[in-house]
Amino acid sequence: MPRRKARQTRTNPIQPATVDLHLHSTASDGSYSPAKVIELAAARGLTTVALTDHDTVDGLAEAGAAADAHGMNFINGIECDAASTKGTLHILGYFVDPHCERLTSFLADARTRRRERNRAMLEQLKVHGIDLASDGHVISLDSLGRRHVAQRLVDLGVVSHPTAAFRDYIGEGGEAYVPMPSPGAREVIDVLHHAGGVAVLAHPVTLQAMNALELETTIARFVHYGLDGIEVVHPAQSQGQRQQFLQLAQRFDLVTTGGSDFHALAWKQPRGIGFGESVTEEVVSRLEARRRNRDKRQ
Repeated sequence: MPRRKARQTRTNPIQPATVDLHLHSTASDGSYSPAKVIELAAARGLTTVALTDHDTVDGLAEAGAAADAHGMNFINGIECDAASTKGTLHILGYFVDPHCERLTSFLADARTRRRERNRAMLEQLKVHGIDLASDGHVISLDSLGRRHVAQRLVDLGVVSHPTAAFRDYIGEGGEAYVPMPSPGAREVIDVLHHAGGVAVLAHPVTLQAMNALELETTIARFVHYGLDGIEVVHPAQSQGQRQQFLQLAQRFDLVTTGGSDFHALAWKQPRGIGFGESVTEEVVSRLEARRRNRDKRQ
């Protein structure tokens, strides 16, 4: 009796991530120093990473030096707040020159806005009997993030979990919520381009578009402003949402990117460094090509 051929196992075409383009450090609202973030990324076997702290480039030099020491490719990144009628609008910048005069001026203005918002938020918390302004554990107003405040509210026993801190106090609708005044998307994209970078829409799910038409219209507007890419792979986005964003990227000729949005706070730990299938060096090459093509047109 002839032997049956061994059944062939279908290989999974999805490649594991070798690149993480969305990482945060203590330069903004992360829990680890820039060097430690790179060390963690190296331990996961990543080949290329970008540090993308909120409205600051302060951690790039340290992270870049650490990446060199680990033999990794490093991309100067940033994540900028932008004004939105609802939800959250963040724009990631890659390959930016941290010494660009226009960028440094832009970020100085952002620090002023953040300092004023943080002061107002702490004052609102004090009105509700929570005085963090004199708490030695709270860092300076310049780099204080709401995640820091949320964790401190847990540490003090005010709430049982950081999500409760956002729900009850510092998130939209909370008793101490203070909106962050931000520049428009057009200005952010223009500044990132002026600094030699490319602009990518971060976690589009947070735009809270009511329907597909609203999302498409919004992204079309950003494309008109010069948007280069869209973050398709992100822990907060379902497979169905990723497919929707992928289709929009193809329609508008945008580079598709992804990353873990790593902060390393305990309640965000499932978002480990290196999250996301198919985020590979090819993504970086497409971003670099986008930048080169724009430079040629200028």
